[in-house]
Amino acid sequence: MAKRLTVAEVLSSLGRGDFGELVGAAEDEQLEFKGSPYHFDGDLMKFEFAKDVTALANAAGGLIILGFRTCEDPDSYVEYVEECRPFERGLFDLDQYEKVLAEWICPMMGSVKIIPFESLAYPGKIAVAVVVPAGGDEEKPFLVKRTVDPDGKVRGTQFGYFERVRDRIPAISAEAVRGYMRDGMRFSEITRRLDSIQAFLGDSGPNVPAGLTDPEILDRISEAEKTVDRATRPDIALSAFSTSSCSFPELFSSNSAEVVRLIEEPPVMRREGFAITPSGARWSSQIIQGRLRRIVVQANKLVELWQDGALVTVGPGDDDMLCWFTRSHTNSKPGLPIRSFVLAEVTVNFCSLALEVFKHAVPPPSHLRFILKLDNMTEDGAPCTLGATDDRGPNTFRFPGSTRSALGPTLTSSYAAPFKDLDLGHVAYQLLGRIYVQFGFNYDQMPYVDSAQRRITRDSLFPNMQT
Repeated sequence: MAKRLTVAEVLSSLGRGDFGELVGAAEDEQLEFKGSPYHFDGDLMKFEFAKDVTALANAAGGLIILGFRTCEDPDSYVEYVEECRPFERGLFDLDQYEKVLAEWICPMMGSVKIIPFESLAYPGKIAVAVVVPAGGDEEKPFLVKRTVDPDGKVRGTQFGYFERVRDRIPAISAEAVRGYMRDGMRFSEITRRLDSIQAFLGDSGPNVPAGLTDPEILDRISEAEKTVDRATRPDIALSAFSTSSCSFPELFSSNSAEVVRLIEEPPVMRREGFAITPSGARWSSQIIQGRLRRIVVQANKLVELWQDGALVTVGPGDDDMLCWFTRSHTNSKPGLPIRSFVLAEVTVNFCSLALEVFKHAVPPPSHLRFILKLDNMTEDGAPCTLGATDDRGPNTFRFPGSTRSALGPTLTSSYAAPFKDLDLGHVAYQLLGRIYVQFGFNYDQMPYVDSAQRRITRDSLFPNMQT
């Protein structure tokens, strides 16, 4: 029987390598499953890929997941995953996918992420997720720059417009396209209708307006990376957002408002500890376009709080923070060695900040969703590494065999929990656990965990630290 999964739940299952969890998952307006990778030996398949991506971007955004065969439910006529079909890594070429996006779509979609995930059940085989953010009104419509005849002939003088509706990409007549163009595309109305669908299908409840979505937040993270000049540099991004509609009434009222002071002087476990937010009282926030408050330390850190219920932060993923003192000046081979202690402290500090910030949201969130993203984590082509040992001491240089390598430059994990009685230690445990499994570790191999309660907290990180 078909089951409904969110974008975050699908990415979480892929991140754990547990592809079997997706059997039975139904396609909808944000999820498209493909039994095999796209084969770009002809223009027809390039056109199909461009069509699938733009159809999501012109609607609610979402995922195209390669490596899962679908069939149709005879009762609901909905396509759902029948079988996992992970494929050999050699069948996937990231450069080809990115080249098709650049050559076939207008305007360019730099925020699309294409992420391979390795299967635990089939070692060496992968599935691939194409993460497509919903385009903003200022970007839409996304067009396929040429069309392809059934005989494979490219028509460069023609273009295609596609938009996903439920689990299909219906044909759109010339009359409808003309109407969209005449009326300025009416994307605000389309977005409103799609938000209504999300509210109905989502986990916020039938009477609670839907909040932000994972693709929207991933898009904001990408923009934040550009703002802080880390779009091509190694970084770690942590975000928290409400899955139900909320706002911060005091965000623009005064520089002395408590929610403003929180992002300018965030709570941390140690005065000189590791945090993703700028430290000290030297940094003041700026109001941006009447939509958010932001603090930027150029090429280093950023924190921004959006009026519509999103907290986004970006910090260094290299030796300036995440890989702090993990290699010597005489032994600095390519491959960023993530320090597990820094990763854990940064995550716990962020979770604490998020809890305090969203206490000022009106109405309070029904659920708070967290996303942890490691981006551009390669160095001279070498993947980043992570160990599962205690590396709190000063002598943290790595030795062969003590760490494992990432499968790609980007790793993402997410977790949602009810805001009422939010357990920060459990949130940190789940976020970090989903990262560790992408390096091939089990949850019970993670360091700094209170194993009895499955939590990562101040006490598990600093057992001898006085209050």
